[in-house]
This record gives sequence, C-alpha cells and structure tokens, in this order.
Amino acid sequence: MKIFKDQLKAGLSSWLVDLGCFILTVISFWDCVTTVDGIRMFKSSRRQNLQNMSLSTRTVFTSHNLTSLRCAEQCINDRTCVSFFYNKKSGLCAGHSITLGITNGSTPAVGNRYYVVEDGEGYIGDVCTTTSDCYVTDSECRNGACWCAPGYSFWPSSRSCVANCTSYGAEFTGVINHFLSQNNEDHIANVTFQSCLQACLSVTLYNCVTFEYGWQSADCYLQSVTKMEKPDQWYEDVLNRGFVHYQRDCA
Repeated sequence: MKIFKDQLKAGLSSWLVDLGCFILTVISFWDCVTTVDGIRMFKSSRRQNLQNMSLSTRTVFTSHNLTSLRCAEQCINDRTCVSFFYNKKSGLCAGHSITLGITNGSTPAVGNRYYVVEDGEGYIGDVCTTTSDCYVTDSECRNGACWCAPGYSFWPSSRSCVANCTSYGAEFTGVINHFLSQNNEDHIANVTFQSCLQACLSVTLYNCVTFEYGWQSADCYLQSVTKMEKPDQWYEDVLNRGFVHYQRDCA
C-alpha cells in the first residue's frame, strides 16, 4: 500500500510540475500553443527591432480580436507564415511570409510585438553578414539580408528558392545595380516604380516574370525571362545608373 501511495504521490507531483511548466510557458509566450487537438510544441522568439512598430511587407494574413496564443497558432497553421506581429491592446495579429530583419518602411504602432518562429531564424529576409547565415538552399546574403540568389524566385508555401514557378504572385525581390540585356518585351519611359510594377502584373501578351526600373531615369523594362535562362546577358550596372532588377515571387 505504501508503494502504491508513493507512486501516486510521485505521479501527482510530476503532473503538477508539468501543469506548472505549461502555465508558465503560456504566460511567457515562448514554447507551447494550446490547440483544439491538444498541445502543440511551438518555439518563437521576440525580436526587439520592431518593438512598437509595424511593417506590412509580405503580409499573409491579418486577424482581429485574438489572444496571443491564437495569433501564434494561426501562424504555425499557415505554411507560408514564419513571423508575426501581435498587439495585446488591440488583439491585432498579422502574419508574414518572411523574417523582417530589415526594418525600412516601418511605422509606429504602440503595443506591437514582433515574433519569429523557429524556422524563421536565418530565413528569407532575416539579417545576415555572410551567405552562411542563410539556410535556405539557393539563397544568399545580399545587402545585409537573406534573399533568393539572382535567377531564383521565392516560393513561400514550400519555403524555398526555385528556378521556375508553377504560378506567380504579386511580390518581387530586387537585385541592386544589375540588369538583363537584350531581353526587353516592353519599355515604358517616365513612370513611377509602382506603375512599372503594376504594368508587369497586368500584362497579358506574355508572362512578365522580371522587370528593371531605373530609379534615376524612371525607365521601366518588362521581361519574360530570368537570369537562369539568360546567364550570358546578366550584367552589373557599373555606371551606377540606379537600375534594380526585380524577380517575381511564386504564388
């Protein structure tokens, strides 16, 4: 009988310890997420670079009136989501398909906290110093962040960089001071960057997968090929005319 009581006591103690750990974890919002099916292990880290800030780059969903737990759950249940903002005051939750290591374009948002899931460390968009900091195959460290190498498109749902997309989305990744020569389907002069981007998205006579924009000249060049298809016609803009080559992401 004593052995049975000792075992029962030990089991109860273990259960209480596990429960206490779970409660503390939920409160600290680090390791666990409660789902309808039970408990799913979840690891995320809070980034201070976007504390009380907001950034809309590559947003995959926006939800309202959620708890922090439900916000995290929504991100881990979305294959394209690797980071998210959560605002405890408003209950606003916003998931992103990249890690927002570069904060250019961010705006103030009091109460916002930014979290990166475990797979988001060293992922597309995360800060880096060398290419070895970027773990996605065929990605590279470029301008201080991890991006798909020139000629490869980012595919959020497979979390990969690919040479060809089965379908294309509306996001683009830029390569500064580079361009493809002799492959222009269209040239549009004296337009804004947004007009150039929309022209690529809306063209129907061909599949626009890359474009170049001259930030000094306001020239727009639309193309149906990538560096992978025309490697011998890929050049660096050594004259620094402000050209940026943009490659379309997969849907």
